[in-house]
Amino acid sequence: MKKILATLLAALLLAFPVFATTQVDTLCYKSDATGWQCGTNPDEAYSNAAGTVTYEDVGNTLHITVDLTGMKPNTVYQLTLNGRNGNDGNDELATNCDNPDGVAEGYECAFECGYWAGGTGQEGYWNFDMNATTDENGNFHKEYFLEMPVGHYGIGPAYDFGFGFIVKEFEDCQYYDPVLMEENGLDWTIISGTEVNADVNGPTTSIDVDTTELDFGTVYAGYYSPWKDLTIRNTGSTPVIVTPVMSEPGTVFDYLWFRGSPEAQIGDYSTYIEPQAWCDAGETTPYDLDDPCEIDHFSNPKDIEAQLRIPEDADIGEQSGILWFDFMPGEPE
Repeated sequence: MKKILATLLAALLLAFPVFATTQVDTLCYKSDATGWQCGTNPDEAYSNAAGTVTYEDVGNTLHITVDLTGMKPNTVYQLTLNGRNGNDGNDELATNCDNPDGVAEGYECAFECGYWAGGTGQEGYWNFDMNATTDENGNFHKEYFLEMPVGHYGIGPAYDFGFGFIVKEFEDCQYYDPVLMEENGLDWTIISGTEVNADVNGPTTSIDVDTTELDFGTVYAGYYSPWKDLTIRNTGSTPVIVTPVMSEPGTVFDYLWFRGSPEAQIGDYSTYIEPQAWCDAGETTPYDLDDPCEIDHFSNPKDIEAQLRIPEDADIGEQSGILWFDFMPGEPE
């Protein structure tokens, strides 16, 4: 008498990351000669200088990521936030250090913050990194988390460009040579000193398999097993298409069938699961931006059934394998 014992284990295959929103500004050379537009640096040492600055604000913290390439190797630069605010006042940057308009502690002549009387008016500046040093290839990468005081940084009533970012090379005590500036600038206002936090998630895609084991018991060659229940939950905020995959194809589990909508053999079967929102009040609702429900989490179970259909010439003996559930965001065709 031929018999086969089959044990299947369910597991999660993958998960999708959550992305944050950022603002990226290109760094280029600007001067009177270029009309304060991106142009060519007359210094051949900086003919390939380029970079980006990435801003993200959380409460009164400004998260800045600076990437520079084509700079002089092993060279010290100042990284500056310049308050190009169109004469609407910028005490915030100008006084954001211990000794405004004075030599910084530990330096012979360099200032950390103060007012620059040229440009668009009485502009505040803050040299938030006075010792940014490139590597041996002239590259630089660093992240900063800057605590910013209350105020407006950026576009003002008189001028149409925003918060300035400047990279300067030290030449002497009287002058730091501007090498790169932001292309567009950032217009940003802190209206309160109260820190405000929000963890904003983009669309998430995830599943959970409630059934950790499928034991079909004894199945005779040439016969079908009883149907076994299996529960898959869509625990993300987007619709998913779930597809069962065997870890070891070419075994008796090639004859695994699923029924739901519709019935199909493994390799041809997939199932679609909508997200379902669980609310603080306890009710469930489809995800709807106009719904007043305060969503606590997403979880939508879907029950399917699995069956083994054993051919006459199947291998004899106990067999087992791992059943994976591949999934991706999508809609049914």
